[in-house]
Order: sequence, then structure tokens, then C-alpha cells
Amino acid sequence: MARIPLKFPRLFYLIKSMNGQYELILDKLRKFCAYRDRSHEEVRSKLLGMKIYGHPLESIISTLIQEDFLNEERYALQFTSGKFRMNGWGWIKIKNHLKSKGVSEYNIRKAHQSLDESEYKDTLKTILNKKRNQIGGQNKSQITHKLIQYSRQKGFEYELIKEILDEWETM
Repeated sequence: MARIPLKFPRLFYLIKSMNGQYELILDKLRKFCAYRDRSHEEVRSKLLGMKIYGHPLESIISTLIQEDFLNEERYALQFTSGKFRMNGWGWIKIKNHLKSKGVSEYNIRKAHQSLDESEYKDTLKTILNKKRNQIGGQNKSQITHKLIQYSRQKGFEYELIKEILDEWETM
């Protein structure tokens, strides 16, 4: 058994009460978190699925945070970056998914600040242009409606969509 640091005397009792399973579970969760960044809620759900409750659950999460396997800010930033760049999601959709994962408002705001405004607008223009080419020969109001509907579904803000469509009108 690994040597227990003196600053965690309660951990010793946890390890004993779990019949030596504590280190095994902790190691499994380290691998789970190392594979990709996870939210606290994902780890909590994993532990609950393993039938670990109460103080042992909180202790494992605390240990993962201290060892930097679990970092909510890093998770929010990487989730935002990945969903924006790889999936073409807008901020509204990203924010709703982060909220559903239990990410704090502070980390959601930090993630929002990490998005580059010009890159965000250029991505929306690319998405709208690609969709406009797919829609083809319909009247102008139907095309506009479908573009707005599609980009709202992707999570982009109505005002920004309207701004870009209005720019195209003047061209």
C-alpha cells in the first residue's frame, strides 16, 4: 500500500474502509481523465456508476483536482475550442452544453472570452455561404429564412446572423 501523506489522515481510513479498492479506483479515474478533459459532473457520474458515494466520492474528486487530472477551466476552454473549430457550433449551443455539464458561470465566461471575434464571424460567414450554395434556387425570403434557421440551430446569435445577411444584401 502506498504511503499516506500526513496532511490527509482521513484518507487512510477511506482506503481501509474500501478494502484496498481506493487506489485501484483512483488509478482508473486518472486514466479516464487523462484520455481527454472531463467535467466534474462526468467524473461524478462515473463514480456513481461504480457505486461510490459520499465521502469516498468527494475524496477521489478532490485528489483528482489536486493532481490536476480534473480542471474545470481547462475542460471549458477545450470543449469550447473543439466544438467551435471542429463542429462549427455557435456560442449559444456551446454555452448550453457547458451548463448541462455542470460547468460554473465563471468558467463559461472565461471560455466565451477565449473565442476570437473575427474568427467567430468568419466561421459564421463560411457556414452561411456553404448552406446558401446547398439551398439553391428558391426565392430570396425562403433562402434567408432557411439560413437563419440553420445558423440558429448551430447556436449562433440572431443579431450576428442578421448583420452578415444584411452585409450580403448591400453587396
